[in-house]
Amino acid sequence: MPDNLLKDDLLSSDFLANYFNQSVNASIKVPLLVTNGIISFCCLVGIVLNASLVYVTAKTPKLHSHCPLLLAFHSLTVIPVLLGIFFKFFLLFSGVYLVPLLRCYHILLVGLICAGLCTAAQLAIGYDRLISILVPIWYKQMNGRKRSFCILITLCFVRTGYLNANYFSAVLLRPKKLVMCSYDDIVQPEISAFIYREGLTIFVAEFLCYALIWLVILCRKSQGIL
Repeated sequence: MPDNLLKDDLLSSDFLANYFNQSVNASIKVPLLVTNGIISFCCLVGIVLNASLVYVTAKTPKLHSHCPLLLAFHSLTVIPVLLGIFFKFFLLFSGVYLVPLLRCYHILLVGLICAGLCTAAQLAIGYDRLISILVPIWYKQMNGRKRSFCILITLCFVRTGYLNANYFSAVLLRPKKLVMCSYDDIVQPEISAFIYREGLTIFVAEFLCYALIWLVILCRKSQGIL
């Protein structure tokens, strides 16, 4: 889409958004503010708890091993995601109910990046624990742990980059679409099936990791190894 056409589209969508924002009555405002206010309060609690975990990990030398660092990395990436959810309440509280999709993408960009890193980190933690159980001797060696950690972190960033490329390409198809600016709004119809299928695959893989860990521990206990 040419830059001047995109600019005109965004200006027209801005006009429609301003008109809607000024026309919203109390019957719509109050429920939106209450529900999103409750969600935002929960997000603030989550931000404090995750920030506390990151702080404790950073300040405690005994927690500087690979698994605690992955957990701290996960908590660190959760914080911007929660801030993105809180920002929606801030917009509603300011009287802004609709914004163009492209602008919403820019607002939530950091949160989208961190959301990809967050879910990938969850899987990385599961794989890290599985590797430590299946090949403990290799894992306990410094080179083994470093390789495992570096590979998992690299995969987290590669997955996140690929996901955000899909988000951006879908947003560019309809940049002037008016949305309430949530993460769900970024998942457009062209990529929704892929995004949800990929997310489901990640969560199933996490479940299988911990199921395998549980089975390995049970087998070793039955054999008297543990």
